[in-house]
Amino acid sequence: MKFEFSSGKRRSRRSNQVVPSPAAVESLETRSLLSAGPVVTIPGAVPGSGGLQEITNPRNPITWTAVPKATSYDVWVSDVESRVRTLLAEGLPAQLQQFTPSTDYQLGASRIWVRANFADQTSTDWSRPVEVLLKTTPTLTVPAGQVDGNQTPITWTSVNGARSFEIFLSNQTDLSSTVYRVPNQVVARDAAGNAIPDGKGGVVREEVREFYLSGAVTLPATAPKAITGVTNDPEMVITVPAHGLKTGEQVRISGVEGNTAANGTWFVTRIDDNSIRLRGISGNGTYTTGGQLVQLTQLRSEVDMGKYRLFIRSIDDAVPGRVSEWSPGVDLEQAPAVKINRPVGQTFGTPITIDWTPVDQATHYEVLVKRPGDSDDKALFNPKYVQGSSYTLPTTQLITLTFSGTPTSGTFQLQFTIPGDPARTVATRALPWNATAADIRAAISGLGISGATVRTLKAGENPVHEISIARTASPLQVVALPSLQQGPLSAVSRQTFTDWGSLEYKVRARRLTQVADVVVSGEPESGTFTLTLKTPGKTEVVQTTDAIPFNATADELQAIIRKLSGFEQVSVRSQGNLGPKGIVRYTLVIPQTGNPVTITTQSTLNQGSVVVDRSRVSPEVVGAWSGTATISTDVVPRVLVPLSTVYTAKTPTIVLTKVDQAARYDIWVERHLATSVFLKTTSAGNEFTFPTDLPAGRYTFYARAVSTRGELSKWSEPYTFTCTGGAPLIVDPVNGSASANPLPLIRWEGVKEAKTY
Repeated sequence: MKFEFSSGKRRSRRSNQVVPSPAAVESLETRSLLSAGPVVTIPGAVPGSGGLQEITNPRNPITWTAVPKATSYDVWVSDVESRVRTLLAEGLPAQLQQFTPSTDYQLGASRIWVRANFADQTSTDWSRPVEVLLKTTPTLTVPAGQVDGNQTPITWTSVNGARSFEIFLSNQTDLSSTVYRVPNQVVARDAAGNAIPDGKGGVVREEVREFYLSGAVTLPATAPKAITGVTNDPEMVITVPAHGLKTGEQVRISGVEGNTAANGTWFVTRIDDNSIRLRGISGNGTYTTGGQLVQLTQLRSEVDMGKYRLFIRSIDDAVPGRVSEWSPGVDLEQAPAVKINRPVGQTFGTPITIDWTPVDQATHYEVLVKRPGDSDDKALFNPKYVQGSSYTLPTTQLITLTFSGTPTSGTFQLQFTIPGDPARTVATRALPWNATAADIRAAISGLGISGATVRTLKAGENPVHEISIARTASPLQVVALPSLQQGPLSAVSRQTFTDWGSLEYKVRARRLTQVADVVVSGEPESGTFTLTLKTPGKTEVVQTTDAIPFNATADELQAIIRKLSGFEQVSVRSQGNLGPKGIVRYTLVIPQTGNPVTITTQSTLNQGSVVVDRSRVSPEVVGAWSGTATISTDVVPRVLVPLSTVYTAKTPTIVLTKVDQAARYDIWVERHLATSVFLKTTSAGNEFTFPTDLPAGRYTFYARAVSTRGELSKWSEPYTFTCTGGAPLIVDPVNGSASANPLPLIRWEGVKEAKTY
């Protein structure tokens, strides 16, 4: 019996296979009608559609009836759709009429035959074929939980043979969803992007088990990374320490000497953290030196900060393809870490303002400040819902109330202007001239100004009170409004700062989202409607949109809502049509910076209605913490570079630690044995290069930082160094040493300005 068989490293799809000849079709049909040989059965199979037996075990056993005098059995399995042999087991023991494959069946329909072999080298005809349909579901392997960044791939396991996979991404935050179709059995390509031949007239095809939602994203200019080695085995392997690349990303390599075939634009295959392979590309020499790599593309899964649920299913190679069940869901949380901008290290800290780069879609930020070594539950400050991209550590505003005369009756008020956009002016209730500290504190708290304490410094006829208010923003402006029988009243304000010493802090993003559906139905043909958005709070805010056409697009509705203050970041999507019995559902995704919004509708449609169908607050998304930054208000610059204390350069460069909020650095240099200061100058940055050539000699260097407010740090510790005045410094052999080598190796510290020696 002759079987059809297509060679190749991976089986082809019907869509790209040459139609078999009539002779091959006749052979196939003839074989299908034969009934000689063992009778095949499939344990555990259940009847399915189209006469197929369905199985769920990828390695389901095969059994058959015994044939007298048989010495062994052969099993043949092929794919029904592509007619490619997928399994051949020969010489199975005669005493067993069962075979369990050691590899998986292909996804979809398979055809199975068995024949018996005899001692005289003859065999029965192949059995009547049995067709089985393997129905399995892929399994997602991407870890559940928080994902920091947009470079995490979706990964899964599956039996081979799917034509494609479908990934269902459900956004649990804004209630949207997307289906991604992922082709399988893709053509394998070398580093230059060319298809890899299989040596038998076809091309190599590969199973896909990884997918990036956004694919390959072209990067802006990136910093080059140094290449330290190129080997051939026979494909080129490039050594690039900490390259950060993934298989399939594109790079440009240049400057490699010796093995120059490495230079060019390539798609890389990742080996490990420090090396990549140029698949299918051979070298042309031995690497000598040089080379740099620039990354051109990056595989990314760019999704907004939010909670997601993933599902996957497979589609086999039938026409049309049979789909599997959806896999169990995997919950992911896109929770990017915040990038801290400043301060890091030493800071003047008057006051200390922490600044970070905003995270897209974040509505708030949590800041945690503590002493080095303390646990998080011992934080000094831990505001959980900061708006904006900065936070100022609390300072203390002291307000002194002084009665200059000798009042015996009358009242006074305190008027505060609270900074903001716009600023807000409020005044306390009228207080009697002899109000107590508790009275004053209660009146201030009634304005919504928290954290105020009041103490009486002097009681009696000319009372003096001190009001202390903790502030994390600009100071309040305060004015006393007296209505006294006699004597003026003054309010003098000043701000005090805490010398914090050393602190640690970190920041993470939070996202609060409200989702509401507005539904238009009833087949309107004209008219408009409006939306009223009511934001509750101490002062309720009610805003109404402009008139919205009955058939407005999502973009048009979004533009109208974004005109309202506080709703500039609302996004709108829509689905449906207004035809007969049709409806349009607008989904409003509202960043929740305050309390949940109540939405109502008003309509002037000629017929039909507009209603708010659903409104809910999505589960909060909490991002990953940033790295921990350490700051210190004990400002003392110190020398970072050079590591040596000998300079051969004529104009050496000294690098200091950078001090946050420093406007400049004062420089003081003394020359050994001199009776006057050698150099007194300033540097705009923390890197100082001597402006003129230094004569050979020994020097001592000091620096201090000057803040933008004129505050002075302490002077740095003395840094003493020797300058050769541009002369090289011999370091080997050591001065005064002996050597048996008549031709000793001489090494010296070079001079940066020198061309030859």
